[in-house]
Amino acid sequence: TITAPATFAITGENEINVSAGILMAKVTTAKGKGFTVRTPGGPVRDLGTLFGVEIDNAGTSGVQVFQGEVELADSRGETVKLLEGNAMRRAAGKPVPEVLLSDSAKQTGADAKHRAPARAGSKHFWRR
Repeated sequence: TITAPATFAITGENEINVSAGILMAKVTTAKGKGFTVRTPGGPVRDLGTLFGVEIDNAGTSGVQVFQGEVELADSRGETVKLLEGNAMRRAAGKPVPEVLLSDSAKQTGADAKHRAPARAGSKHFWRR
């Protein structure tokens, strides 16, 4: 699901480029594993999951994993896995940052599936 306003292009059978907006992805088949969302901050590759990606107009990317895990890479090829219940934000052109954890982000399982992006001022933040 892509939430407008958004700027995106489908670039392959298993790949999308999102430069602004919000995308929620649920990958449920083996063929879908490896689905990649290309963002200004670097690619987000699905490893079997339910996850959300938000990119603001400045190119800052936010990723939250509700179920499963994803792999993030930066322009230098450095990667980090982001596990269920964790979130991360990074600016375009910057190295992969540390994983951001909060009490609400540490929840997993059924509770994690019900989180959704919520508008707070002019930015989106993931919340339960």
